Amino acid sequence: MTIIATCIQLYNNEKPVFYISAISLIAALAYICCMLIYPFYVGGWQTAHAVWYDWQTFNAGILAYFSTLILFSISRYHSLQQRRRELIAARSLLSNALAALTEHNKKCAKIILEGYKHLSPTESHKSTSSLQPPQIPNEHLSTFEKCIILANPQISERLAEILRELQKINSRLDDFMSFSEAEDTPLNLDYINATLIRLGIVQVMINELFPYSRGDEQFHPPNLEWKILKNAYLNLGIDLDLNNLGNLENKTKEWIKNENGQWRL
Repeated sequence: MTIIATCIQLYNNEKPVFYISAISLIAALAYICCMLIYPFYVGGWQTAHAVWYDWQTFNAGILAYFSTLILFSISRYHSLQQRRRELIAARSLLSNALAALTEHNKKCAKIILEGYKHLSPTESHKSTSSLQPPQIPNEHLSTFEKCIILANPQISERLAEILRELQKINSRLDDFMSFSEAEDTPLNLDYINATLIRLGIVQVMINELFPYSRGDEQFHPPNLEWKILKNAYLNLGIDLDLNNLGNLENKTKEWIKNENGQWRL
């Protein structure tokens, strides 16, 4: 089972190496059958010696090929070990980076929640200029960069997606930083809900990466469900039971239903 699992992992992560290994294995088996087993079976030592003599140039080429393959395997092994050590070092800092992004998301949520007050007829429309737009913590971006480079494709894509979505959310925060009563304001209930849902999904992705950052090799993100997003909202300091949040719960459930539980933003 270990050999089969290794082959599957090699096929999924490194298809060129998998194909080279498969072709080389087939070639090695064919070579052994044609140059060793069959000549000895047909005529013994003399026949085998005659075959080797007639095919000595071909044999030299085969030996050179497999020598190169062995050197490649040794080099690849040392490279993978070095990559593994670097990934362990990067993953040891990933928890801190994810925690920092969670704090960043809480600040974003605080600004977005002001949008509900802006639309509420019972609230005075206050400017949020006193709130500082949060910036993605640069000191942790290098950790993300290393993990994106060194981790498997699934983890790398998830980390890159988190950064992409946070950049989009940060660009939306400009609309929340200067509330006014102008008719052309981009703020409306759907816009605020959509931004909070997007932020909640990013937080779900961050939460799902914490076990991986602590050393869990398995990463199987579940389908999106309401209870998962609700927990993410609570992580962001959004209490749906204590705040009138523009029907955010129903909007979130509607979004999950439309997306069929898939990770699409």
